[in-house]
Amino acid sequence: MMRKSILWKDAFQTITHSLGRYIAIILLIGLGTFAFVGLKMAGPDMRATGADFFAKHNLADVTVTSNYGINLFKIRPKLSRLPLVICKMQRLNLTKMFYGYSLNQILFQAMN
Repeated sequence: MMRKSILWKDAFQTITHSLGRYIAIILLIGLGTFAFVGLKMAGPDMRATGADFFAKHNLADVTVTSNYGINLFKIRPKLSRLPLVICKMQRLNLTKMFYGYSLNQILFQAMN
């Protein structure tokens, strides 16, 4: 019992002699805690906002890009069998995949 009282007395004395440092440490811990809680709470809202934006503007769920182009007979059948593509197509009740070209690439080729 004697050791614990000396420990508490020493801890209290250390805090009172450097009160500014103690307050600064407590404030930094509080700031870090608030930042962490804020980021944890903002995550679901940001995901919901992104999903709403994608749905409202009818953006692509899956996009595949290639430097050399996607071969009509070799690559496209493999794309339709990917688990992520199958899951998205089933969730959205789609029966057909849409293929297209990048507008930037078409414009670049037209200008040269």
